[in-house]
Amino acid sequence: MENIFDTNGVFVNTERLVLSDINESEHDEYIKLLNDESRKAVAAMDNINRDAEKELNACYNDNEAYFIRLSEHKENTVVTMTIRENGAFCGYCQLRGTDKKLPEIFVDIAEENRGKGIGFETVKAVAEKAREIFNAEGFKALIDVHNAPAVKIAEKLNAEKNEDIVREKYGEMYDQSKALRAMILEKYGDDENNPMLPLLTQLATLPEGYIIK
Repeated sequence: MENIFDTNGVFVNTERLVLSDINESEHDEYIKLLNDESRKAVAAMDNINRDAEKELNACYNDNEAYFIRLSEHKENTVVTMTIRENGAFCGYCQLRGTDKKLPEIFVDIAEENRGKGIGFETVKAVAEKAREIFNAEGFKALIDVHNAPAVKIAEKLNAEKNEDIVREKYGEMYDQSKALRAMILEKYGDDENNPMLPLLTQLATLPEGYIIK
């Protein structure tokens, strides 16, 4: 991969953040974030797609290997997010498929730094830089329906919902789950007395697709 970082290992700076190449000194912080049960619980709800399950296993059952994979930028461009003021680690951002017109963008923020606008600041800066470096025409994002902060970031970036992104990843499972969910809602409704509520909850865990132009 062409070197996209400057001589100091920086991808881009923002008002509050330094977005840079992964450093071995951040190993423990990455492992801590990858072990975060709050993010694992949400992601693990997606138990429909087998490829997604394999990816989860790679993330959560062998975080050491996953950290190495991230640091080697295999298949992805990964930048570490640190606070400019004190150098504190606050998460990382991934671009997947930078050889495509619409790379997928993903951000993972350490729990103590959530709710501070860091996700929006990061995605905005990384997207702008990626347009320049990779000639990206836009970005796609798969966002868990329960992840309100991520949905808010997409909305602030004027992202548009796009079902084709989800269908591309989940195939016919996506359309089947939508049809089954619609049938259950029509027959039983969506109140707490619905006997099919557990299944409805599971079906609702499929992410929504967004295009950021």
